[in-house]
Parts: sequence; structure tokens; C-alpha cells
Amino acid sequence: MVKKIFLLLGILIVFSSCHTVTYKKINIDNPDLNNEIIIKNENKESVYGLYCKIDGKVNDVIEMELTNEDGHVLAKIIPKNGRIKFIYDADWYSNELKIKIFSNNTPSGYINIVYKFKEIYNYKY
Repeated sequence: MVKKIFLLLGILIVFSSCHTVTYKKINIDNPDLNNEIIIKNENKESVYGLYCKIDGKVNDVIEMELTNEDGHVLAKIIPKNGRIKFIYDADWYSNELKIKIFSNNTPSGYINIVYKFKEIYNYKY
């Protein structure tokens, strides 16, 4: 009975450690006027979704756009009172994400981006 419990625990540990979710981060201090950030999926696996969280604080009026590699605008962010709080967690079928920042002035502050491309892994046995 004890051997079976240890065997089951071992199997659970192996399966739970096989797939870890790693998020990547980009921190921007004092974003440039009309900046474009290009984020590429380095794995080149089949992408089916994207998680992207953007937060920050700027002292000016800005607008942000999320676009894919074809240039289609999929989300617009217009912060209220300079506070940026945005989460995109949906379908995404591109290996690239562009975040464009527009402003009439040079804003000061910070923007933090946390992202993860969701991929279909092609396991080879």
C-alpha cells in the first residue's frame, strides 16, 4: 500500500513538472514618443492564444494599440488619469505582437508588460 502511494505521488510530481508556464516581462521607464514595441514568439510553435498584461502610470495622455504582424488592431488602450490597467487573454494566431504607443508629448512614467504566447507543442516521440 505504501509503495502504491509513493508511486502515485511520483507520477503526479513528474506530470505536474512537465509543463511550466513562464511569462516574459518588459519594463519601460519614460516611454518614448510614438514608440513601437515588437514582441516575437521565439519558439515558432503553433500559437493559438496570447496572455498580455499591461500596467503602469504615465503623466500624459497616451493611447496604445495591440496589433498582430499583419497590422490589424486587436485592442486599443486609453488610460484614465494616466493609470494603465489592461489584460488581453484570448485567441491569437500570430507569432508576433506589436504594441504601439501614441502621444502628443513625451510622457514620463513607466509601463510594465507581462506576456505569454500560448502554443500547441509538437511533441516528437
